[in-house]
Formats: sequence, C-alpha cells, structure tokens
Amino acid sequence: RVYIAVRDKDWDTIANEISDAKTAQTPQAFVATWTGRCRRGQEIDYVWKGRLEVRKQGTIRFSATGSALKDFPTPRVGLCLLLSFDATKERVYEVTHLDGQEEKHVFQAIFPRTQPASRWTSLSFNPSAGIRAEYSIEGSYFDLEDQRNFGDVTYKAMAAMPYANGIAKAGQEFGQTLTIRVSAPPDVMNSRPSRESQPVVLQLGAALKNGAIPMLGVKVGTEPDELSQDEMELLK
Repeated sequence: RVYIAVRDKDWDTIANEISDAKTAQTPQAFVATWTGRCRRGQEIDYVWKGRLEVRKQGTIRFSATGSALKDFPTPRVGLCLLLSFDATKERVYEVTHLDGQEEKHVFQAIFPRTQPASRWTSLSFNPSAGIRAEYSIEGSYFDLEDQRNFGDVTYKAMAAMPYANGIAKAGQEFGQTLTIRVSAPPDVMNSRPSRESQPVVLQLGAALKNGAIPMLGVKVGTEPDELSQDEMELLK
C-alpha cells in the first residue's frame, strides 16, 4: 500500500478528500491523476496533486506534490509505503542510504524495537522465488520501522517533506516520487499462469454462530530493557 499522510501535532492522520480524478490508458501504460485535500476545521488545510503511472515493463511511479494553504504544526507530511509481513518474512533486503552506503539486512520474524533501516533512498528484496522488487524515492528519504511494535502487521517506510522546524508553511511546495520496479527472468514470467486462467471468485458463506475472536496481544512500552515474567504471561 502507498499513500500520503498528513499528521497533526499529536500524530493523528488527517483524512484525504479526493477530487478531479482522471485516468488514461494506452497499450503500454495506465495513468491516473487526482487532487487530494487534507483539512480539519480552521487548523489544517493541505492540498496535493497525485499521479500514478503503471507501465507494462513492471514499473510503478507514485508522485505527490503539495503545499499548505495555511501554516500548521506537523511532525510529518509525506509518502508512506507498507510492506506485508507475508512477503517480507525472513527475507534478505538491500538498502542504499542517503549517503550512498549500501547494507544488507533481514526482515526479522521477531520484531526489533529499533528502526531496522533509516535514511534510505532504495530498498530491494525477493518477495518470492525469482521475483525482484525494488523501491526507490526521489525528493526525500525513507525510514523503515516494524509496525508490529504498534499493533499492525506490516513494515512501514515513511518519508517526510522537508518542512523546517515542524511547521508546514503556507505556499511552500514540496514533492516526492516513489518508483517500484518488479522484475523476473523470462522463464519465471512464462511459467506463471495468466490471470485469465485463474479467475477470482468471491463467495459468501453462512454466518458464523458463536464465533470466537482470537486472543490479541497488546503493545508494550519500550522503557524496560526486558519484560518481566508477569508481563510475558499477560501477553500469552
């Protein structure tokens, strides 16, 4: 999932209002454009232009350029990218940092409490055998965090527009572009069944009676270095 998030001073996300949506398609590409507006009362008003381009060669570009219509405090405005746990679990990934340094890491099954990768401009890994996915950003850099620390099930990459001192200034425009490239050798691509041969069928089943909700874990603060035995028992 890719989206633009505008945060208020307390980290709440301001809802997007989408308008002026347009689409165009050619044999080689699909393009969509739209206008997003995030506003709340008299406090926050932010307008941005979005563009999505999906090319036949396996490239997706998501661009967003925006500016505030009034000054407002914000810890972050910018692109967010969610990577599913199923696609990333225990896979090796490579990152290129803002300073050009390259590193290899592993998406851990046991989630870390610190950011696994920070200030990076490119990340790539193999979500499945023979398939290569690469994510790169222009106009900023990403920080990566494990959202399982916050009750979610994804790795989240977030990029901040470079507003100074935590203030989105009226009329100050910034933009970001995320490029996703997916590639595979011809033999892998040819071995994958076409979409036409695997139709998607949705079917509603009978309503569940006396269904039980699975036990859920809870978030734990990061202050202690280790959980006590009592705390570990509560999480079971």
